[in-house]
Amino acid sequence: MTSRRRWLPFFLIFILFGSTLWGWICMSRPRLLMQVPTERQIIQRDEKNGADVLLRGWVKISDESEPYVLVRATPRDNPTVLQEAIFTLHWQEAGRASFEGTVRLPAGGWYRLRAELHVKTSPDRILASASVDRLGVGDIFVVAGQSNAANYGERRQVPHSDRISTYDGKSGEWRWAADPQPMATGRLGSPWPILGDLLEKEWNIPIGFADVAVGGSGVHTWTPESPYGYYLPLREVLVHLGRVRAVLWHQGENDASAPLTPQTARDYHDTLKMIIETSRRDAGYRVPWFVANASLMPGLPDIPQGRAQMEAIREGQRMLWADGTALEGPDTDDLRGPEYRWDIVHLSVKGLQEHARRWQLAISKT
Repeated sequence: MTSRRRWLPFFLIFILFGSTLWGWICMSRPRLLMQVPTERQIIQRDEKNGADVLLRGWVKISDESEPYVLVRATPRDNPTVLQEAIFTLHWQEAGRASFEGTVRLPAGGWYRLRAELHVKTSPDRILASASVDRLGVGDIFVVAGQSNAANYGERRQVPHSDRISTYDGKSGEWRWAADPQPMATGRLGSPWPILGDLLEKEWNIPIGFADVAVGGSGVHTWTPESPYGYYLPLREVLVHLGRVRAVLWHQGENDASAPLTPQTARDYHDTLKMIIETSRRDAGYRVPWFVANASLMPGLPDIPQGRAQMEAIREGQRMLWADGTALEGPDTDDLRGPEYRWDIVHLSVKGLQEHARRWQLAISKT
């Protein structure tokens, strides 16, 4: 027992020294972190059917003998190098530097991006590396509106294709687009995984969604000055994503069913036009908007006042098409009865499928 106590201080010193040495080795080991892009991210393709993909990250290296970052882009299922680029480092402080640049990729994917840290004195040696295994260049759709654009469908939907992603603005991450969509309200199903499959099959490109729809929201609650604050996530998504294919707007049921504050077609048109124009100023370009014909709520078609209010909302939506503010989205007011509405208001599985099919037809016309 006495012998053990005699060796205990030496043992503790050994452990302390060993852990300190290991920590020093880890801290001095070269490191590379790729911050942008992220896993499963979709980059919006441009008019040349490709995209300049931004890469950004940092490295930590104690040896400053002319280090650089080599980036290679390959198809995920094929080792053929599509693009290769060398990024110089910008030193922030001793031992730490950032890198940033772009690589041009054609529409498609998944792509694999691999960044490697090298030094010119030993270019064949990889000191550190990082990679993104799923990166797509395709089309991104931002979804806004109320419950039938959010997660209130009868059952959660799952894409058949692995190339359908959804963006979560709260975490800043992309993930597979299985319902529920992360930023929209509700916990059930949506048409967007189905639409993603339809468009991916038609165009053979990855498809991304960013759904900020809010159940029960009226058009006035989406104005920038509204205390509800629904416009803020829409703005943040448009600014953060940089470029998108379009905003898909499905809303109007709440406004049609407000008998105490009836709206004229002009009221609805002017309010939504202001929202659209504000979003374009904030995004810095003319974001395309598709506006659906949507006004159906239970009981409204059965009474003259209800039919008149539905028609006022529908006419306001059509006025946005006519004056060039928005593109024509699908008409979903004829999807009625238990075949299409599982709880009278929200879409059944068959309703979600038909909703997605109609969005595909509307988008494919442009």
